[in-house]
Amino acid sequence: MDKTQVIALRKEFHHLVKADRDQPELDKDGEETGNVTINIPLVIRVNTSYHIDEMTSCVIWDDTNEILYALETNMEPSSPLNYICPMYVRAYSYESIESISARLDKNTTMNFLNAKKTSGLTTQVVCDRYMEQMQKIYDDRSYLMGQPSTTTDKSGLKPDSVILNREAYKTL
Repeated sequence: MDKTQVIALRKEFHHLVKADRDQPELDKDGEETGNVTINIPLVIRVNTSYHIDEMTSCVIWDDTNEILYALETNMEPSSPLNYICPMYVRAYSYESIESISARLDKNTTMNFLNAKKTSGLTTQVVCDRYMEQMQKIYDDRSYLMGQPSTTTDKSGLKPDSVILNREAYKTL
């Protein structure tokens, strides 16, 4: 990715918590509160197929030099330096970044979809479909929460069960 893509995706994904990212938070008198919005921890994959997770790593974005620093625990079991040097720092160029991802809850998913709908990249039908799916995920009566499917039979094989309908394949 180039610098502009990295900065744009980082800004967009970090701030999906707030639906209107361009408007500052105001108090009851209409004054800016100065509150910082919550940054969603990102997962960054670099060209080595290595994942850097902002939940477990200290990530520093150097936009001037286009370098991503990841400060992590030294997890090399055979390294004699584990006790002396418990931390590890890695540096990656922005060009080595393959993807940037964010874990989303219902609110941030809908904020993301609504922003894409406003940009003309998706439709209300898609937003509605994902809203319905997000509601079903937490509904203990739904198939997504482990209830039996209404469209399939999950029984064991019976002596008269047909495993393969050979007649259907004779016409092929």
